[in-house]
Amino acid sequence: MKRAISVHSPDGSSVRIHRITCDYKSFTEPTTLRVGVPEGVHAMVQFEVLDPALNENDEDFETSKDDEHQEVKFEGVEAVEFTFALYDVFDHFLASVQGLAGPGTYRPTRRKHRAKWVFDVDGVFSMYHVLCFPSQVRMIDGTIWRCKRDDCVRWLNYEMKESGESVTIEDIFPDGAMHEGSSE
Repeated sequence: MKRAISVHSPDGSSVRIHRITCDYKSFTEPTTLRVGVPEGVHAMVQFEVLDPALNENDEDFETSKDDEHQEVKFEGVEAVEFTFALYDVFDHFLASVQGLAGPGTYRPTRRKHRAKWVFDVDGVFSMYHVLCFPSQVRMIDGTIWRCKRDDCVRWLNYEMKESGESVTIEDIFPDGAMHEGSSE
């Protein structure tokens, strides 16, 4: 059986996930030789911030010639909410959890940013498949980008189509269908 670890970059997002690790770890007590580990799902996301005004194919992230005509310069990102959809070894949907990277300053550079979380989720002992995407991004200028939730749920259901179980917006997003694909 192949374990699915999959990521998605929704349209319009200035955040792209490069790598994700997500594993259940049992509690271990600290000793003089090692740090203790809390029980739960330990998740790590390595991500990149992209300046929307720059050419995506420009790997050096140099400014384009049209940047001097822009009224608003992209300064970077202050916070990113990542949504994780967890499935068990039998492909049943377990839970959706959100992890917040920030507040901080995440600039568009070649350096990758990293965020880590420990989630206390019931049923994690059988967590097997992990799907992740950025669901909200707060820019340094105060604007907020939000994913189109229908598109993300469609992607999740496509990735897990063999499970025969479909998730809904209410399953994935704790606040229901509010804030649908908007930028403030």
